[in-house]
Amino acid sequence: MKIIRLTSSEDTAYFDSDFNDDITLSQDSEIALHSLSTETKPSILNLTDVNNTIQLQIQNGSIYEPVIKIGKYTKTNFQTLFDSIGGSINDSLDGNKDQDESESFPSGAQVGMQWKALESTGDEGKAGNFAIGYKVANNTGMNSDTFYAENVTITTPTAGGTYKRQGSGYGDLESYLYSTVPITQGCGHYSLKLSTLAGDNGESHEDQGVFIGLTNIDPSTVDNLTRQDCEIGIQAMYTGSTIRYNFEDSFDDVSSGTSIAQGGRIGFERYDGRWEAVYYTGVNGRTELYQSVEDGGELVAIDWFNDELETEDRSLWVVCFLIGATAEVVVDTVRWSPDAWLLTDPKPPKIFNVGPQNPNTSTQGFILFSEELSRYLGFNNLRTPTIGTQTFKSKKYFITAPNTFKSGLPTDSFYIEMLSLNLDCYDGLTRGRKSILAVIPKSDSDNSLLYEPDFPVFVSLNNQNEITLRNIRCRVLHSDGSPLSTDGLSVLTLLFK
Repeated sequence: MKIIRLTSSEDTAYFDSDFNDDITLSQDSEIALHSLSTETKPSILNLTDVNNTIQLQIQNGSIYEPVIKIGKYTKTNFQTLFDSIGGSINDSLDGNKDQDESESFPSGAQVGMQWKALESTGDEGKAGNFAIGYKVANNTGMNSDTFYAENVTITTPTAGGTYKRQGSGYGDLESYLYSTVPITQGCGHYSLKLSTLAGDNGESHEDQGVFIGLTNIDPSTVDNLTRQDCEIGIQAMYTGSTIRYNFEDSFDDVSSGTSIAQGGRIGFERYDGRWEAVYYTGVNGRTELYQSVEDGGELVAIDWFNDELETEDRSLWVVCFLIGATAEVVVDTVRWSPDAWLLTDPKPPKIFNVGPQNPNTSTQGFILFSEELSRYLGFNNLRTPTIGTQTFKSKKYFITAPNTFKSGLPTDSFYIEMLSLNLDCYDGLTRGRKSILAVIPKSDSDNSLLYEPDFPVFVSLNNQNEITLRNIRCRVLHSDGSPLSTDGLSVLTLLFK
């Protein structure tokens, strides 16, 4: 038996060893791996303000330019990179952009759309590769169990339905609706129609009208909610001859706000990275009531709502309190966009009718990454597709990199390929013959690869005659056949018999 030690200073674990003396192998010799020692180099992506912008087209030539968070990314924080990619795309979406910036009810192709960057599990493309894609929950994406109603009278929910208090009370928060699934973190929408809104019959302003809001508290986990639990909210009420909205802590002096007509809609839209409170007088009548974050102008003071929504978990649930008496407050055609990634069994809703009428048709689009980012994620080209556009499906769509995202995800296996010796071995990935000496079922999560099998597995060289060697070449590869990135001296020890 012979023990032969190979060394390499190459940064790709490529071994090319010349020997001063002949190495003679007898007829019918066999070879096996004794051990491997190498340090893998963590691949670092350095995003600056020069290379952190994505270009994305979804429909009708409208180009979005999401900006990813600046920073250094390695396998230890790749999930932060994924979250930033998906989040930046979601923050750039605008439900009206496909309508030439019209001030209308949102109906663009991206309404209800939520993007996400992830490691493919196989459903989105080749397992283990980086994937970027979206799901849409709007027209057909709502689950029959996504809403809960308490002390509410519901009529014909499948036809749009109306919703009002049960009983003769008013002024409390005992009649309400809430979602059991968060609203989308993409291009979201939530609104309702004020079918009937009257009052001012001796009640205080606080004790009448309807309140809608978004809360970061899962309503199903608490006994009760209040208006103060909402991050953003509107209360519409009747004040004499007009209907006003209010978002102040004190109801003694009602904020004049915008006059709201009975039959109008109040709600929230999320686009350009912010939630906005809006009022619709019709399909083409849209008024912004206030913004949840500052956008180049003066921030509206909201005493009892948290203005900043930039948290790690931006999950928000939909809430609706029917505060006024049964005859004075009736709402209908409630519309919203749930988080499509949390729906496992989409069905027509039992309580809320389908919301904003997304055409749900396929569109033509593309995505473009910077050179550094595209290579890091495993793409061969900066743009997908390389020219023109490709069809983005209506309900969900994924673009998957062709190469394993080895820079961010720890590799769980490697293999050794002999280049100067022909072994009778085959590779299922390439579906052909390949001189594979051994598979190394070990992770490099700690940036080192130290491996010695419990029992050497010998592979026949099938040499019918004696062989004389002066050179041995081989390499260590990732499971997908791509080269390693190594640091320092690599040592590979072989056994011959």
